Amino acid sequence: MAVLRPGVLGIAVLGLLIGGVPFQALPAQGQVPPRDQPVRDGLMPDWANPAVVRRNVEPTHASFTAWPTEAAARNTRPVAPFYLTDHPTNAPWYRSLNGQWKFHWSPKPADRPREFYRADFNDTGWPTIPVPANWEREGYGVAIYTNVKYPFHADGRPTPPELPADNNPVGSYRHDFTVPATWAARDIYLRFGAVSSAYYLWVNGRMVGYNEGSKDPAEWDVTSFVHPGTNTVAVEVYRWSSASYLEDQDFWRLSGITRDVYLFARPRTHIRDFFAHTPLTANYTDGILGVDVQLQGVAGVARPHQVVAKLWDGDRVIAQLQQSVSVADSA
Repeated sequence: MAVLRPGVLGIAVLGLLIGGVPFQALPAQGQVPPRDQPVRDGLMPDWANPAVVRRNVEPTHASFTAWPTEAAARNTRPVAPFYLTDHPTNAPWYRSLNGQWKFHWSPKPADRPREFYRADFNDTGWPTIPVPANWEREGYGVAIYTNVKYPFHADGRPTPPELPADNNPVGSYRHDFTVPATWAARDIYLRFGAVSSAYYLWVNGRMVGYNEGSKDPAEWDVTSFVHPGTNTVAVEVYRWSSASYLEDQDFWRLSGITRDVYLFARPRTHIRDFFAHTPLTANYTDGILGVDVQLQGVAGVARPHQVVAKLWDGDRVIAQLQQSVSVADSA
């Protein structure tokens, strides 16, 4: 623990942090961990099932950016205001997937191109749409503004979990992206900042998972799905889902991939999550800093790692936490 005086402070986490949460052991590189199989068709697909919110999505964690060195982390500057981007595009191990994606709009699920996710699917005749964007603003469907009525029912009255079969537009997205060869020994994740309202995800023709919640980010571990060079991501977005019953408020109903999409890579052993505790003491004149950290490693031979956390006040380090920890690495 470090005792702090009030002031404008910053904390830098170096190497691997430690805390009360043990590291999470994952299968060796190249092995696919057990996954839920998303339900896309039938009487109760995931987007119509109130019991399903997500499948194969990574657990949530604190927002942070990984840098190769302490100096690089401290010298970084925002590349854009937070309301324009939620990731630093000039950081290494990040690749933005924003841009023009191939797109097909269907007025109802029965009309959607069912096998568009296949790696050999021919999308040359499809138009493009910007990502991120709302597809209503790009000429597909109608933007809706209501307060308390449910716009996907004719009379506006809720009948959960029912959703209209003939009034639920579906957007099918495809996009090619490149994975650098230098990422071959790293864990690779794919992040969607927000999608409205529910969607299935494929990479290189293989189903990755499902998620709903129109303003929540979602991340997937796609290490075993991608390869160095050109890859293809496919996303099937439903305008209405069972989550739409919980999102009825005074706002515009807009659909699509609405926030940034990007890839990022991490070392095979890395910080997965952390939480800084800063309770006050001495009649609220001092603060105590404690850090809980979750590490993620790979099942194998345990290797020693040095874990360091520094608290900065401008250019001066005023506190430092350090400990050795043994974490399984993939070597």
